[in-house]
Amino acid sequence: MIISRGSERVSKEDTYLNCAEVFAYRSTCLKRKYGAVIVKNDAVLSTGYNGSPRGTENCCDRGECPRIPLGLHQGEGYGMCRAVHAEANALLNCSREQTVGADLYLTGVNPSDGSVHKAKPCPPVRKNDNTGRDKERISPPERRSQ
Repeated sequence: MIISRGSERVSKEDTYLNCAEVFAYRSTCLKRKYGAVIVKNDAVLSTGYNGSPRGTENCCDRGECPRIPLGLHQGEGYGMCRAVHAEANALLNCSREQTVGADLYLTGVNPSDGSVHKAKPCPPVRKNDNTGRDKERISPPERRSQ
């Protein structure tokens, strides 16, 4: 989390990445926690975190992730994953018209030690994302230490 020092203000980009990090802590995923914020013209349009669809049992409640015992890594075993990705959840709350020209801020957190890791939109969302967004801003690993 980036915080201001003295009379300095946190940049807008870091503010939105901070918001994404906060939403990541709402995640119900045991493997990786992600938070997403969609911003357009300096207004937050939508937020999302990775977790099971509403009304379904999630890995936090079950106390297990089906991918962890199999040693699956990012990009592997999405078919058995119970979670909807943070980016997808954020996009589900917006129309295409709202997101054209918007920015996606995405942050990933390692649940075991709370470290922020380099996040990138997941392949299924990237493949189906035809919103025409200008750019994606993602949290680099070195951001945590600033």
